[in-house]
Amino acid sequence: MAFTVRLFCIVCLIQCATFVSTIDKSSTTMYINSDDRVRLKLSSHPILRGPPGTTLNLKLLLINVGGASNFHIHQESEDGFLGDVMDPDTSFLTTNMRQEISVLRMRVPDTALEGTVIRTTFYAFRDRYERKRSANKEYKEYRPQSGHVNVDKASVSIEYTITSGSSSEYYQPVGSIHYQAQSSDETCQSTVGEEQCQYENWSLTVYMHDENVGIVRPEILATSTNFGGEEDPVHYKMVNYPIGTKERQRVDIRVTCCMKNIGIQIINTAGEITEMKANSNDYGNVDSDSLWSDGLFIAFIVIAILILLLLIGLCAICIHVRRARYRAVSQR
Repeated sequence: MAFTVRLFCIVCLIQCATFVSTIDKSSTTMYINSDDRVRLKLSSHPILRGPPGTTLNLKLLLINVGGASNFHIHQESEDGFLGDVMDPDTSFLTTNMRQEISVLRMRVPDTALEGTVIRTTFYAFRDRYERKRSANKEYKEYRPQSGHVNVDKASVSIEYTITSGSSSEYYQPVGSIHYQAQSSDETCQSTVGEEQCQYENWSLTVYMHDENVGIVRPEILATSTNFGGEEDPVHYKMVNYPIGTKERQRVDIRVTCCMKNIGIQIINTAGEITEMKANSNDYGNVDSDSLWSDGLFIAFIVIAILILLLLIGLCAICIHVRRARYRAVSQR
């Protein structure tokens, strides 16, 4: 009996070690692109900075674009920044199914030093049997400088900055668009509705950062459903950077000329959003600050003109009142 128990324990340890070794060697996905079959992202907006001892809750979103399969959820942190995954560590998802995963009571270690950054990473793995069965399947890849798509695994890391206290001052993240086209001759020559548009593309790179609370992954939005015969009109690729990073990040995007424009939302961990719009006929570089000059600056000018007109009106009233008083005095 004792021998059987020992043998069972040894087998369990071997399985755990094998699973952990798999995580260590191949779990972290270096890039994220639009053709990934498994996606894992942060769906809530917690403030990722504060003093030691802070407790926070997270919500993750697991998306399966590939075939139906079981998925295993795992969490790791060298800094002891761990929480309780409330959902089962194994989830069955059919094609295009989503599952929200709650992580509660994530506690910042009391020994964390001010000014340091701690990290935790979540992993989602497709069942091994499903991985073997789908190993020979062909999946389309991100086309501009494509790499291998993430077929059977996904990961998301979260960074938390240790501060002396919490702050309620949050600002919008900053972004800029750099078009591959540098002149009008290099923009789309075909337009929406023409057959040629599905064979022509326009490309851009979006840079984004938030030095205050850090950024999450951007949202890239197709603004039209009329994009010709292209099944997926928008393709993108970005580094799988940690959520909450304050370093500048980029996302490379390619769009079919059958789609005239796309929307881009740059989001920070406080939920503040900077919205930008990219157009197929534009070229050169556009900063989100220039949106201020194009939009808010115009509003500022309008308000300034209204204030000026109001002041002129008040001056006219004052002059009229003075003249009336002067006439009344002179008549006496």
